[in-house]
Formats: sequence, C-alpha cells, structure tokens
Amino acid sequence: MINSDAIYSWSYPVLSHEVNPKGELRPDYLMGLLHDCAWRHAEQTGIGFNDLKKHNALWIVARFRFVIHRFPERGEIILINTWSRATDRLS
Repeated sequence: MINSDAIYSWSYPVLSHEVNPKGELRPDYLMGLLHDCAWRHAEQTGIGFNDLKKHNALWIVARFRFVIHRFPERGEIILINTWSRATDRLS
C-alpha cells in the first residue's frame, strides 16, 4: 500500500550531455535520475545518508517501476515521482 503523503516529486530538465545522438534521454542517465530522486526523497524525510550513518544503517532502492512511452528529448522537463512502502517485511 502506498501512503500518498510519502510521495515525492521532482521536476528535472533533460540536459544536452544526457542524450543520445537522436537527442533522446539515454537509459543510463534515466536510471541515475531515478536514483537521485530517491536520494532526495530520503534526505527530505530524515532517512538520508548522513542521518542513517549515525546509526550504522543505510537505505537501498529495492525496486524500480517505470513506464516509458517515449524517451524525453533534450530541453524537456520530466517529472519523477518516488514513494516508500512499509518495511515490515524486512528484518
């Protein structure tokens, strides 16, 4: 179950060095952006790297879910959303 209060959104402009020769966002940069959005979300919610380092803990991205209808082009603004799920299944 997703808690709607836990959703984080980030708008990002596709930069020229992140595109392929056709001018489309490269998949490796897309994955980096998804990870960066998760990092920003963790920082905002108080479970970022520096917060968890104090407790010898860390967070991981366990799963990505995305649907790509087309790759965005240079100069387009993309919206990335991330959310947390309950961790009660983890030990």
